[in-house]
Amino acid sequence: ETVQFEDFDNEQGDWTEGVPSDGATTGEWVIDIPIPSFSDAGVMVQTDEDVTEGSGNVACALTGNGSVGGGIGENDVDGGKTTLVSPVFDLTQYDDPAITYYRYYTNSPPSGANPGADWWQVELTSDGTNWVMFESTQTSDPSWRRVAFRVADHVDVTTDFQMRFVASDSIRPGQNL
Repeated sequence: ETVQFEDFDNEQGDWTEGVPSDGATTGEWVIDIPIPSFSDAGVMVQTDEDVTEGSGNVACALTGNGSVGGGIGENDVDGGKTTLVSPVFDLTQYDDPAITYYRYYTNSPPSGANPGADWWQVELTSDGTNWVMFESTQTSDPSWRRVAFRVADHVDVTTDFQMRFVASDSIRPGQNL
């Protein structure tokens, strides 16, 4: 049973787009209507739609948003990491809460400069201080992937539950990317 829903068209709380330790110079998190981008081979890199069904649902959280017709590197994550932090949720009012989110992650598009080297990570906290790694991958999945989990399997169910989503640009030594 869905008891709270975030579609980014009608935000349910204060999401933080970026934290002081981020170093990304482009591709920082924004909440916006996605503008697609394509590799030199014509493969879609950034999606052109959010995952929410229904008319009027158009926004999502994304890393960077280039211009219409922009290329693969126009507003991808460069120079470090970018972090999106959820609002604090009181999960104690729910019986055995579970969380679902969707992600669209591209890391190795055709003609990309640094294929397979960038990280997608999701961390959880039940106290705002101690973060637990939930998801960490360098594998592309250019589709809206549903991820669901039982909160108690990873952190305590508390009044201070949060998630943070981190996309990073990894640097390979000796390469000018």
